[in-house]
Amino acid sequence: AFFVAIMCAVFIPHAVKEHNLEKQIDVIEELIENGDYDAALRNAEQLHGDANYSRENAKKWDEIREAYIIRIEELQAKAAGKIKIPQIDIKGKQYTEVEDYYKKAGFSNVFTEKVADLITGWLHDDGEVIDVYINGSNQFSVGEYIEQYAEIVIKYHGFAD
Repeated sequence: AFFVAIMCAVFIPHAVKEHNLEKQIDVIEELIENGDYDAALRNAEQLHGDANYSRENAKKWDEIREAYIIRIEELQAKAAGKIKIPQIDIKGKQYTEVEDYYKKAGFSNVFTEKVADLITGWLHDDGEVIDVYINGSNQFSVGEYIEQYAEIVIKYHGFAD
């Protein structure tokens, strides 16, 4: 009887919390469907598992919470006309490839600029990207959300005309 009482004292509160978290997910989904991203984000930030019950349970709910937060932030940005700066390794890439990558991500003001710095083409290839500038700066964070109409300039090596 003592063992049963202990098990009920541990398991029942955990089961109630788990049920409440699952109901909270239903609320979050409904808020997302209705476009109320701020309320959905507030609710998602409150998804916390029962660390007193098990580490695995807490980890599971941490992962669920993080996934919802990322999803909601992406939806908020998209609704605001913003796009995530894509992750691309520009080293050794041709400017046309990088240009296509940014355009496919959804950016519309993508320009290229040749820097006529090649003499023989031994150190760098013609068309090889030097750097990418967003709104005049090459200091930006991959994954950051910016306006889809931000000016993106891809500078590349080239021969003088």
